[in-house]
Amino acid sequence: MRLRALLVLSLAWPGVARAQSPIEIVGRSGAVRVPDDAGVEAPSGPSDCAAESWTFEVNLPAATLTAPSIWASAGFSCSLGERAQPNATCFELCGFSQNVCTGGLAAGSSRYRFTIPTRWLVDPSSGQCPAASGRRAVFMVVDGEVVALSPRRVRYDLLPPAPPRDPDLTNFEDRVEVRWSYGGSGTGAVDAGAVTDSGVADDAGDAGAADDAGAASDAGGASSANGGEESVARFYVLCDPPPGAEVAGSDAGASCGTNALSGLDLSRDENLARYQCAPPTLATARTATLTGVRVGGRYSVAVVAEDLVGNRSQVAYAARCAALNPVSDFWEAYRAQGGRASVGVCAVRPGRARPSALALLIALAGAARALRRRR
Repeated sequence: MRLRALLVLSLAWPGVARAQSPIEIVGRSGAVRVPDDAGVEAPSGPSDCAAESWTFEVNLPAATLTAPSIWASAGFSCSLGERAQPNATCFELCGFSQNVCTGGLAAGSSRYRFTIPTRWLVDPSSGQCPAASGRRAVFMVVDGEVVALSPRRVRYDLLPPAPPRDPDLTNFEDRVEVRWSYGGSGTGAVDAGAVTDSGVADDAGDAGAADDAGAASDAGGASSANGGEESVARFYVLCDPPPGAEVAGSDAGASCGTNALSGLDLSRDENLARYQCAPPTLATARTATLTGVRVGGRYSVAVVAEDLVGNRSQVAYAARCAALNPVSDFWEAYRAQGGRASVGVCAVRPGRARPSALALLIALAGAARALRRRR
């Protein structure tokens, strides 16, 4: 019976005979981090992928006689013969082979609401969270026939952006300025505005099954990891030791930092917040001024890029240490002692004899010496 149903499905899938109901995408839940950008919300980062899920709803014109199964595909067409192949583009998530859905898919109903963990949409074969970017269409199959499908596809992006390039800094007496470069000639056309408020890609133009058939449609998502600026939202500047911590001395030959930033889990916001030593910058920024840096300390400085959906790059270290080393010159020492400046006049400490009284004493001493000589 099962084999017969699969054979029928393989024939019915490419060209569906009856009208299909839409599978509405209700939304996602359980996200660890939600981006700050208004109107942009999509799966992001390994933590989000592992923790969140997507909920779908479908209303059929009549009750089903057998239990439906749920399938996912990269495009709006699917070849069942590839199901068990390494390069498969179509996967059954809930039905004959496995059941990762929650919410109930029993026979005898016309209205279904079910939830699929995001990790199974990202990796339908094993439910992992690889560094990948793409989209998934969702199908409902009853008795070997597609009865409903999602008119739009779930968009996911777990690719980290490329790290900033060539971070460097300049130490001044009262501040440290950091600068870096980033990306190429990206115009923002790949990711900017490609996601709606519900976290679903806007696929209004994907009416035909030929569009995005197979995994080739996902290739564009890799651009964010190849140095482009398509999806960068902001940059973070980090210092090691973190602001407020004990720091090493200012010996010019000493190393700076502990390399703690290299092993830092930057998907955790608390780690990022602890080591930040400058306010987050906009995507167009390429400079920042350090804050929380102590006089006499030496710091390792790194810059991290974050894309529109919250994925973060590896750290990129500056080539030199950050160090505030104020110079104590004569003018500063003079003012610290209470001196004051006036054109052509030298000041002395308050409380000393005034210049007029001092001159009088000198004159009297000279007169007394002259009288002694005459005697």
